[in-house]
Amino acid sequence: YGRELPLHPSWLHVASERMRAALKCRGKPLMNLINMPIMEDDAIMRLYNDTQRLANMSNNFPLASTILYRATQIACTEGISPQFAQIAANSSVRLVAESKFKKANRYGNLARAIVERFPQDQSEADCAELKAKLKATVDPTRYPFREGIAEFHEMYKTMISHGLVEMGIGSAMVYGLSYFAAGLPLNSILEKKLTVYERSANELGQKSFVSVFQASRQFILNLLGRSEGVVLLNGDAFNEDRALGQIEGNSKAMLLRDASTFRVQLAYIFNDTATMKEMIERLKTYPLFDLMTARQHLRITFLGLAAFELGNRETNKEYLKLGKSITRVMKKLDKGGSANAHPVYLSLEAAKKPGKERYNLAIEACANARMIHLEAMMNERCSSWLQEQNDEGNAKAHMLRAFSCYHSWGARAKVAQLRQLYPYLERTQLQWQHSPRTGRSDDMTVTSSWWDISTAHSPPCP
Repeated sequence: YGRELPLHPSWLHVASERMRAALKCRGKPLMNLINMPIMEDDAIMRLYNDTQRLANMSNNFPLASTILYRATQIACTEGISPQFAQIAANSSVRLVAESKFKKANRYGNLARAIVERFPQDQSEADCAELKAKLKATVDPTRYPFREGIAEFHEMYKTMISHGLVEMGIGSAMVYGLSYFAAGLPLNSILEKKLTVYERSANELGQKSFVSVFQASRQFILNLLGRSEGVVLLNGDAFNEDRALGQIEGNSKAMLLRDASTFRVQLAYIFNDTATMKEMIERLKTYPLFDLMTARQHLRITFLGLAAFELGNRETNKEYLKLGKSITRVMKKLDKGGSANAHPVYLSLEAAKKPGKERYNLAIEACANARMIHLEAMMNERCSSWLQEQNDEGNAKAHMLRAFSCYHSWGARAKVAQLRQLYPYLERTQLQWQHSPRTGRSDDMTVTSSWWDISTAHSPPCP
């Protein structure tokens, strides 16, 4: 095509290409490109798209950036195509890896706007693939996980129907991970949907996904109290040891990561020190960043909470350092506008240095984000801390709140554990009064209008 492209461009070269692109755009916003005509021959865009994918995979970010700015220059003069939308989407994903969240969202919005210009019968597969990529990576840096969950199921169906099997099954996997990260209620509907995804992955030859769906189902069964060992992934849906014994290499490393992500969460929920320590040792070797945002969120959230809990308890400097590294990641996401990171960041701050005000902020943020699972955990930890401060009244109030939230989440095994540990919960009902909901410990006492204690079942957490 007569276009030279350096394999390893310098950052000075990248800056030069960026300036050329800006001149071509004549200083107008990126979104103006959606008004350009459709390219008659987009072969060069297709070549650039394929090359950029390889550049991103090999972490050759200068080359990937050069391709973006070259493609932008072409779009300004020759028009746009679905391939240019893919280049913009790939760039958006890479910018998330560089923590440039605002710029990532600008390119993501441009990619979506461009691909939607094309007739539905020509671009449905491209559009579904692009949306899946952005939904899994870029969108969670701004929007709550719960808002995009239904779309992953639709993208799964669309991509499977167009033969994009791996992307389709991948969307199904993100559905489950986003559901868990959002703290939505655990129920049989979710379990059945994961079973359908697992069967589909098996029938379509996507064996690496099958174990992830099985582990997801076992995680649910453990929390529902339908498994003997609550912190082990060893039951009717999944057997961790057997599954790991059947694979080798990178597939084994990835499954070990995913299984350990579920187990560190279970260990933190059920206060199992030995398992928390075992999972921290497993997970600390993996990079903190993951392009699949929901998977990263689940892993580093509970790795960080467990690291602080054991680090403070055992004065383990290595664990405390790990927890602080994760807190910095969440703080950066929080500053970038991530609705998902904000409650996690405040929860990590409370775990790092427990105190009344820090727990108040964390609990309130979790309640506002409707992350009921984290709200339950922060109330439980706050209760334990208040117990150490000999504040029996507020300690009991927070434990009552934790009990109610775990019940509403559907974690029956945890509810049973709390009833064993705290006999007063056996005869306790939480009746929510029509008072402003803040979740602050100042407002939560056993004798206040927030709580009415009687002998009945706990209602759902409002």
